[in-house]
Amino acid sequence: CVVLAVVYYLFPALLVGRGVFLVSMLVVGSAVMISRLALDTAWRIAAPVHNVLILGVSDLGLKIADEISSRDDLNLRVSGIVTSAKEPDCSSVSLGHCTLPVLGGAADIQSIVERNGITRIVVAVDHLHGEPIQDLIRLRVQGLRVEHMHTTMAGLTGRIWLESVHSSWFLFSNGFRRSTWTLASKRAFDLVFGVIGLLVSVPLMAL
Repeated sequence: CVVLAVVYYLFPALLVGRGVFLVSMLVVGSAVMISRLALDTAWRIAAPVHNVLILGVSDLGLKIADEISSRDDLNLRVSGIVTSAKEPDCSSVSLGHCTLPVLGGAADIQSIVERNGITRIVVAVDHLHGEPIQDLIRLRVQGLRVEHMHTTMAGLTGRIWLESVHSSWFLFSNGFRRSTWTLASKRAFDLVFGVIGLLVSVPLMAL
C-alpha cells in the first residue's frame, strides 16, 4: 500500500491494471513467509538451547518430554531421564516422538547435571520422599531452573493435567496474581457490555 501510494503520488496519470491485486497478494504472501522464516532462524540462532532433565518416569513427565521433542520453537532439548528412588532401573524410555536415555539414578543427579550441561530440571514425581532434595536446592542456588511437572505442562500447553494434579499445586502456583489494571479493565468491560446487553434486551423484556 505504501509503495502504491508513493507511485500514484509521483505519477498521478499512471494506470494500473486489474492484475495489481493478484500481484500484491503474491508479494504480501511471499513477504510474510520470508519474514517468518527469517525471524524463526534468527530466534534459533540468538536464543541458547536449554538442556532439560526429567526427574522421574511418570506419565506426565514422559508427556512433557514428548511435547518438547515435537516442537522446534522452544529451543529446549530433553537430554534424558533420571529415575527416582522407587523406580526400577532401565536403559531408555520411549514415548511418541522420542526415545529418551536413562542417565542414572536420583542419587547421582549432581554429577549427571554437570556431565550433560543441564540447565533445567523438571521434577516429574508427586512426592519427593527419599529424593536428593538437598542436591536440587544446591542446583537451584547455582542457577538451574527447577520446576514441578504441572508448572511445566501448564507453560507448554496452557492446560492443567487434571489426572494427577494435587490441590497443593494450585496453592503455590503463580496463576492467581492479577494487577489493579487487569481488575479495572475487566470491571469496565463487564459494565460496558452489561449496559449494552440491557439496552438491547429492554424491548424484548417489555414485550
